[in-house]
Amino acid sequence: MKKSELRTRVQDALNDTTGVAWTTSQVDRSILEAVEVLAEETRAIKRSALVPLQPGSSYYYTQAIAEDLLFPYRVWSQRDERRLTALSLKELDAYHQEWDTVTGDPEVWCPLSWDVFVIWPRTAAGGGWLRVDYVAWPQDNLGDDDMWDIPEQSQDALVHYALYDSLLKYYDMNAAATNLNIFLQQTGQAGNRSGARKDQAREWTREGFPGIDLPSSVRSS
Repeated sequence: MKKSELRTRVQDALNDTTGVAWTTSQVDRSILEAVEVLAEETRAIKRSALVPLQPGSSYYYTQAIAEDLLFPYRVWSQRDERRLTALSLKELDAYHQEWDTVTGDPEVWCPLSWDVFVIWPRTAAGGGWLRVDYVAWPQDNLGDDDMWDIPEQSQDALVHYALYDSLLKYYDMNAAATNLNIFLQQTGQAGNRSGARKDQAREWTREGFPGIDLPSSVRSS
């Protein structure tokens, strides 16, 4: 659904098609917030980015990879189309106490903080690429004839969240709460349809730790 069509649905529901009580820019902001909340809750927007391997570097900052990156969920070595094993920092520490000193072909990726992840081992000379699959924020600069990359079945949820946000500004708490509840119900359904939680569990699945079976000659300490 086009941005202008979503706005019209919200204005119709508010009985304010001329924009007297709720201006066009206010409704647009409410819809954008709805899209952002929906994207975060259902993880419906997924994109990929190529990242050059940096010589001697273990740490990669997400904002340097893509401005719209919410969080990475898979990392691949483009050299041989091999998916890197996902570990927690605790698991990596247990596998190799001095992991930050090891160089070689990357085999593991590990979230370090909300905006940094680790590639291990680090490459000594660099060269080659990583493909980072990530959950993305929606675009915020769409024109009226453009569409957000949100599944069609989630369009109603966007309208109800925008109504909730708009009605709060006019202290219509009962109507706002009703629309918020509908949004939450539809968001849960969208999350189940997209398989977001199932995908996340599968993407982080690994063969039983601590017996991690890595293909290289790197051995635990």
